Amino acid sequence: MSKIHHIIVFLFVFSLLPEKTHATDLFKLLPDNTQISPFIPADSIAVLTKDNLQNHLNSATDIYFEYGFTSAITKNYAYELTTFSVDIFEMTDPESAFGIFSLFRDFKSPPLGIGDDSVEYDYQIAFWQDRFYIVIEGNDGSVETKSIIKRTARAISGKIGKAQKPEILKKLPQQYLLPRSCGTIKGPLALNRK
Repeated sequence: MSKIHHIIVFLFVFSLLPEKTHATDLFKLLPDNTQISPFIPADSIAVLTKDNLQNHLNSATDIYFEYGFTSAITKNYAYELTTFSVDIFEMTDPESAFGIFSLFRDFKSPPLGIGDDSVEYDYQIAFWQDRFYIVIEGNDGSVETKSIIKRTARAISGKIGKAQKPEILKKLPQQYLLPRSCGTIKGPLALNRK
C-alpha cells in the first residue's frame, strides 16, 4: 500500500472517531443572562477535568470515570438570597450520559419533559441529552428556586440540539418494562451501587 493510501485510510478512520467538545464549547451551553434574568453569574466558570473532578464530586468521581467522563464545567448564579449551580458533564457518548443519569435518578419520579429524560428533586433538576449529563441545584426548595432551575434546564436543553438516544434502549422489549426503569451498568462501582 502506498503512502497516500495509508494517509487516506488514517483520515477515514480518524473521521469516524466521536467528536470531542473542548471546555470552551461547553461554555456555549450555559444559559444567556437574558434567559435567567434577574439572576447573574456569581463567579467565573470552573473547568473540571479528570485531574480536578475529585475536588467537585468527592466520592462519586470514580463512577463518572467508569461511565466515560471527558470534561465538565460548573457555574454559580445568584439573585438576592437565592443561588443555584449548573454542572454540565460531557460523557463519551449518549449511552454513557444516559448511564450516569440512570444510576442516580429515582425512576418513580415523573419526567419533566426536559432533554431525553429528566428528574426533579427538592433542590435539584438532573437530565441527560445526547452525550451530556446536566445537574442544576438550588440552595432551597422554594417555588422561586424550582422555577429558575427549571427555566435554566430548558435553556440548556435548547442549546444542545437534537438528542441521540442510545441504540441499546431501542432494542429492549418495551412491553415488558416499567416506565423509565432501564439503566446501564458500565463497571463494578456502578454494579455495587445498584
